Amino acid sequence: MLVKGAPAGAATRAANDLVLSKEAQTALLENAFHRPSRSDIDMSKHVELPAIESVEVFAIDEDAASKRDEFLKRRQSYATVRSRSPSGCD
Repeated sequence: MLVKGAPAGAATRAANDLVLSKEAQTALLENAFHRPSRSDIDMSKHVELPAIESVEVFAIDEDAASKRDEFLKRRQSYATVRSRSPSGCD
């Protein structure tokens, strides 16, 4: 987002232009699997990701989402490894 009259506006515009360039968008696609913002990049030439048109969008389960923090704490407690003596006998 650019704000008219903001300090360093030219630098911000240059940074945006760089990130949105075909070269940068292709690099992000190939190295981080970020889908490009540009429509002139043929993803199939760079990575094996499904076409965006074939990606199924689903509704968020709000009830499950509201319990996310509780779930993550419980999951972390299972993943915590207790230190053991070298012999394996505690």
